[in-house]
Amino acid sequence: YKLTNATLTNLNHDITLEFGNTSLGSLIIDGTLYSVSKYHIHAPSEHTVNGKHLAVKGHLVHRSEDNRLAVVAVMYTIGSIR
Repeated sequence: YKLTNATLTNLNHDITLEFGNTSLGSLIIDGTLYSVSKYHIHAPSEHTVNGKHLAVKGHLVHRSEDNRLAVVAVMYTIGSIR
């Protein structure tokens, strides 16, 4: 991934960074190229780990040329993990 300009939007249920047509980065899954299209965060996380919601969960959304999605989720904590 590399530095690029983005548009930040508060959609009330999440905060989204959209990158437009800029080539931010990509990944390959089973031979299909997925390019980053946006990143959004949820606070608190919408899913749990060991039954607990974390402070923040980020989704790095990738899209293929045929419009399929691949999402990398990143779970964040504030302070130490217990």
